[in-house]
Amino acid sequence: MRYFPIIIREPPSKKYTNINGRHAVMIDTTGNMLQENPLVTTDVPSSALAIQSERMSGDRQPGQPSLHQPQTPKNLQGRAANPAFPQRTYKSPWRWISVLFLTKGVISAVMMYAALVLFKRMGVNNSSITFFTAWLMLPLVLRPILTIFVQPGRRNKTVILLSEILAALSVAGVAYSLEGESWLEGALFFFWSISIIDIFNDIATDKYCVKTVAYQYKASVRTYKLLFYRLAMLVVLGILMMIGGNLEVITRSVSSSWSITFYLASGIILLLVLVQAILLPRFRSTNRERKVPMADMFYAFLNTNADLIRTPRSWPGGLFLALFLVPLALLSRISILFFLDLGSSGGLSLSPQELGLTQGTIGVFGTIAGFVAGEKLIRRFGQKKMLLFMAAASTIPGLIYIHLSYALPDNLSWISLCSFVQQVAFGFSFCGYYHFMIYYCEVKQFSTYSLCKGLTALAIMIPVMVSGSMQQTMGYRMFFIFVTISSLITMIVSLIVMADHDLGMKKRSFVDKNGWNNPRREPTPKSVAPKQKL
Repeated sequence: MRYFPIIIREPPSKKYTNINGRHAVMIDTTGNMLQENPLVTTDVPSSALAIQSERMSGDRQPGQPSLHQPQTPKNLQGRAANPAFPQRTYKSPWRWISVLFLTKGVISAVMMYAALVLFKRMGVNNSSITFFTAWLMLPLVLRPILTIFVQPGRRNKTVILLSEILAALSVAGVAYSLEGESWLEGALFFFWSISIIDIFNDIATDKYCVKTVAYQYKASVRTYKLLFYRLAMLVVLGILMMIGGNLEVITRSVSSSWSITFYLASGIILLLVLVQAILLPRFRSTNRERKVPMADMFYAFLNTNADLIRTPRSWPGGLFLALFLVPLALLSRISILFFLDLGSSGGLSLSPQELGLTQGTIGVFGTIAGFVAGEKLIRRFGQKKMLLFMAAASTIPGLIYIHLSYALPDNLSWISLCSFVQQVAFGFSFCGYYHFMIYYCEVKQFSTYSLCKGLTALAIMIPVMVSGSMQQTMGYRMFFIFVTISSLITMIVSLIVMADHDLGMKKRSFVDKNGWNNPRREPTPKSVAPKQKL
């Protein structure tokens, strides 16, 4: 009786020895397994041995798949196995990516907007508030340098969960510090901790999504990220601010009510972290993964900056990224302080509950509506035709705040309508800025996306830092007039970049028969039948 090695296709048990993803055993010609052969080494391909043993045994049942034809594994059925992506791929990522971005958005909104309302309710003046909150953006400015400290790989999930737990503990630390006498120093320390933790969480999140999100979904990840950031503002600036305002009425203590509110925010973050620990997938480490030395990453960062400076064609785009958001950045913090400030100081005297309704709920939906409208118009008419209209939309928020500062209306419905309109204009204008940043990084390839995000953070940080002092010097009315006039800067830089003939041209990409976006593969020209002469 002769013996032939065969490759078993069922999942092996622990006692079998794995050989190249399969395990080998010895069977006879009747199909009975005799013994394992963990040391099988042969130059004959395993598929040939399997086919030979099948022919000798002759016991294949009708309907059973033959070994002559290679079978597609179940985890690859219905999906092309692309050799360019050897790591594990996942189906629809939206089940877990929504929770991931919502958690990060809640942390950022607590650091940027909840801190703003907290300091105002605790009696800090506007210049100090804007100065403190602007410095919280410094780690985001340094993001291109801090990226070298986070390696892409299977540890990104651990970094994400650990950083979010530390951020939740820091938010609880803010709540605890409000009960002491030196509450301002303690709160600033914990807010600074949140800002540093948040930037490493952001870097790990981006690298994690690069590894785990399938190629066909990556184009939509950034849009979903912006969407869930706005929904996080709905949670923080809408729901939590209403809860904090109601607690002020119940407890009649500002510090105690906001301490409870920040404890609640910490609990929400911990709950979202628990959901992430269950939903976030793990990817397999492959042989292609290797650690990139920090020195090499730092030299690459320096070379990118040097190329950006040495290339004259990149300067108009860099000027656009640095100056387009100046009027919107000047309004970003002062607008909230204007709603909360007393009427004697020129404000609207809204309570935190009313602020949560106007800015945190209605305003958030207005921003989403403006951004979605900008997306649709860009897809239909092109970025070059719509950029000037989006730049002109940056003047609308300033005009609306001029009206509110002179009228000082008491009707909450009218204030909510004005807030909705100015947020629609903000979302519409920001959509043009966002799409130009993608064009500047990925089409023209003048810079990296991380470096552009750092430049954007710097373009917002400096106007925010000086906005409080300018408002206290000019007053709300003159400040809003100055912001409206400064919108001319936005329109000027938009006209400069519109001289680029490639603006609005889509990057050529070709989709192969398996559905993969393959820019290297040229499309096959269609055969055209010759015209017959009559």
